[in-house]
Amino acid sequence: MKKSQKTKEQLINTAKSLFYSQGYANTTTRQIADRSGISQSVLFYHFKNKEDMLHTLVRSYYQNLNAQVLSAAPDLSSVELLLAYFYVQFFSLYYNRRFKALILQAEDTVIDILYHDYCRNLFPALSKTPVDESQPLIDIAIFIASQNAVLKLVDQGRINTGFERLITILIKLMKSYLSLDSEIVEAALPKIEAVARQMDYSKLNIFADDYWISLDKN
Repeated sequence: MKKSQKTKEQLINTAKSLFYSQGYANTTTRQIADRSGISQSVLFYHFKNKEDMLHTLVRSYYQNLNAQVLSAAPDLSSVELLLAYFYVQFFSLYYNRRFKALILQAEDTVIDILYHDYCRNLFPALSKTPVDESQPLIDIAIFIASQNAVLKLVDQGRINTGFERLITILIKLMKSYLSLDSEIVEAALPKIEAVARQMDYSKLNIFADDYWISLDKN
């Protein structure tokens, strides 16, 4: 591994630890640099700012999510994969408040990842649609905003309902916003729920102390 890559990985893994332990807003680039034993000038050589580091972490999470879902269920159809990604990531967000807080800080990155890395790959027809004319991109943005609004209301105690009820509500929104065939979705749900139950969620926790983020593919 080149020294520059090793330094960048040290910085992002230090940022990961500090963001998770003390919160994104309470963490400074100076703290990250000091904890890494690296100067701030070197940090800014590798990352534009603190937000850039958060976005790198979020992208790492979704890369890991993709790998774990495909490993657990390699034979899923495109619609089933999209539902599985949503179901598993929402489970992670719902039950991990500190992780949820970080994801909510990076809504624009989540939208970009879901559209470009997932939807356009899972549904090739979207690749022929110019991004500036893309209704699916708008639909995903609205859906993610809706999901995050629901999560915030849960945190505030203004919604008092369980995980399964929230999943039902959000899947209904997903079918509407993303124009998914209702019968196909309903038929896929039992399979997706089974996949979600068999997932090892400890492997999805990129914020665990023993999880080292590699930037080889970032």
